[in-house]
Amino acid sequence: MHISTAAIALALSPFATAIEGSNARNLRANVNKTKTKIKNNRPQSKACLLLLKETRFLDGTNLEEVDCFDSSNGLIAKIKGPNGAQEDFIRRFKNGELKSGKSTLKKNGAYFDEDGNLVLPNLDNLEIGESSENTDKRRLATVVGDKEMLAIRVVAPDASTTSSESEISDSWFGTSGDPVNLKSQYAACSYGQL
Repeated sequence: MHISTAAIALALSPFATAIEGSNARNLRANVNKTKTKIKNNRPQSKACLLLLKETRFLDGTNLEEVDCFDSSNGLIAKIKGPNGAQEDFIRRFKNGELKSGKSTLKKNGAYFDEDGNLVLPNLDNLEIGESSENTDKRRLATVVGDKEMLAIRVVAPDASTTSSESEISDSWFGTSGDPVNLKSQYAACSYGQL
């Protein structure tokens, strides 16, 4: 029996159309996923503060990474970019060109992805600056007003604290006349604001 190539192609054409249709659906699904991811990306609108992070492991090895503090949301973002981006930033820190907690980074075309990473499309024309904020001092939280506290006395099957409930209450809140207690010290340190 002799079958021509044209006959085989004609016989298989419905399957080819089905396969093509399946690939087209997959392609559309991938395009839609990409569009969703792009929608979830947030362009970098202002410079972020560069931070050199060193992690020391128990086996004696170290890992250095450069992150960026995004003051618009108060989060620290990992910096993702082309191959060698992290190494380039670390080299700049080592040679003194960048200072952790002082140097800032802005890049046209950079964006924060859906995982919160700062994605740099390339390392060309990076805008490196210096923070105008004084980062040498601690930035303490400002808390004013009434705050609720809870003191818990733990009694385990084999042990308990040596202080009674009334002693804990007095040392925390001054309920039995203890003049120096947690509540009085919070009030003293906050000048009566807390």
